[in-house]
Amino acid sequence: MTQPFDRILLNYAKWGIPGHDLPVTKYGTPFDLGEHIHLTARTFQAVPCINAGDPENAIADMNELGKLYYEDPNDDAFAWGSVYNAAMSLAMVPGATVKSVIEDALEFASPEIEKEIRFALAITDKYDNPMNRDMWQELTDMYADPDSPYYAFDRIEKYRLSSIYENVTYAIALFKATRGNVKQSVIIATNRGRDTDCTAASAGALAGALTGTSTIPKDWMKTLQSGIENNPYTNSHMSNKAIADGIYRALQNKVRRMREEVKKKQARESGQLTGQDAKKNAYVKLMQKYNVIE
Repeated sequence: MTQPFDRILLNYAKWGIPGHDLPVTKYGTPFDLGEHIHLTARTFQAVPCINAGDPENAIADMNELGKLYYEDPNDDAFAWGSVYNAAMSLAMVPGATVKSVIEDALEFASPEIEKEIRFALAITDKYDNPMNRDMWQELTDMYADPDSPYYAFDRIEKYRLSSIYENVTYAIALFKATRGNVKQSVIIATNRGRDTDCTAASAGALAGALTGTSTIPKDWMKTLQSGIENNPYTNSHMSNKAIADGIYRALQNKVRRMREEVKKKQARESGQLTGQDAKKNAYVKLMQKYNVIE
């Protein structure tokens, strides 16, 4: 949690207060962060994890939670966040590849968003080694160069280094360039400048959704665990494993609810399922195949 009101939001959430009844505090409201900031990508990673393999519901949940942070329901963060959350959800499907994740996620992009992301992907195609700083700089110049058609300062007024445009584009570009390598993605994001921690959060999470812990250094995980345990300012002292287990249980509960919904619909329709119901049934079977639920 990086903003003072986040602590207040967390406490109200624990008390069961609906989002629309959250108070205005001395720190202001979440809306005070301004338009087009990157929160729907940078801080929402649990959402696609709970909707692993189900990008449509990942997007639906993101849109609902996003109402806490964006005053305008048509803020660009929703459209861009849809692509990022879809990518993370798709990356957790068994058999997914870097290419399949990107191409399938871009199905949820508007033509303008797709064009911008593909511009960045074309930059990565020019470099064989993702650790080449020329690639980092060229990607950064998309948003830092005043002559660029994607210059960030012309598109966002507050937190100009933290736009949803740059965060999502850079995360997906690093996902492709590093082939889902968490370590490389985080190192590049934190060393290229600008909003280092937030770019690293989005890029690292997307890479990890595909490759798991295989490219995360063990000492990084130990350091993170130590920080969680000893940082007096964190909202939670839950261990890495406890957080992961909680998210996984949420996924299991979601799939079980969907299975019950499908059973009821089959009973009413004499076993015939069409449209979204058939798609939901296929998803439940996929989760059963990979032992997410019994």
